[in-house]
Amino acid sequence: MTDGPEAPTHRSIALPDTETGREPSVGWGPGIAVLLGLIGCWFLPSIVGRGLLSSDIGGSAVGLSVAVSSYVPLLAAVAWVGRRDTVDRLGLRLRRVDVPWALAMTAVAAAVWALLGLWLLGDAGIGSDGWIQGGPSIGDVASLVVEPVIVAPIITELMFRGVLLRWLVARVRSTGWNAFAPAIGVVVTALVAAVVHVLGTSFTAPGSAPVTIMEFTGTFVFGLLVGAVAVRTDRIGAAVLAHVFFAALETALVWPW
Repeated sequence: MTDGPEAPTHRSIALPDTETGREPSVGWGPGIAVLLGLIGCWFLPSIVGRGLLSSDIGGSAVGLSVAVSSYVPLLAAVAWVGRRDTVDRLGLRLRRVDVPWALAMTAVAAAVWALLGLWLLGDAGIGSDGWIQGGPSIGDVASLVVEPVIVAPIITELMFRGVLLRWLVARVRSTGWNAFAPAIGVVVTALVAAVVHVLGTSFTAPGSAPVTIMEFTGTFVFGLLVGAVAVRTDRIGAAVLAHVFFAALETALVWPW
């Protein structure tokens, strides 16, 4: 974590870097990597889940294994895109100023989610989950803390704000739409992330539609916030921190204290 100005050793996604104001041609490689990663994270957990459900492994272990398997394709896509220099290519840098940015985004996102919960469900989402009453097991700790608060924020922000957002901005700029590139990248990335987030929810199940709408809208708004800051700062440090803080807040609100 640094505090001073950074040397301009990487190409910015916030401003065009050519005298003509136009980026050079950008290939489809990162976009294809994202698509394959998302397809993989949809199918691999299903395969793993079916295999584990036929065994004697406990429910928490099965859930954690399925969750972990969903990150393998995403990690592969991120590793391929950032294979030469992950820090610069994906903007994986952190500065002290990212902390207040992350806290501010967390506060706004939490307020939006609470308002959505009150409006759609009549509940702000504060209170412990019944299934972990009586004290969480080690598997519960892993599935409620390690995976959603640490693993998920890092991997998903690398994928969406590190790979997809930066590629979209560069791709749009290569067509000459410099003024619109950041906004298009932020909105499309937030939309894709929100759709992926709710893909496993069925709108036809009783009572599921309000939850799906709340999660889609909340995730989309969160994506707009972190995406805008990622473009403005040309790094994803604040996005990762905001995701960690928000996930930690969610966990704290449902934890059986």
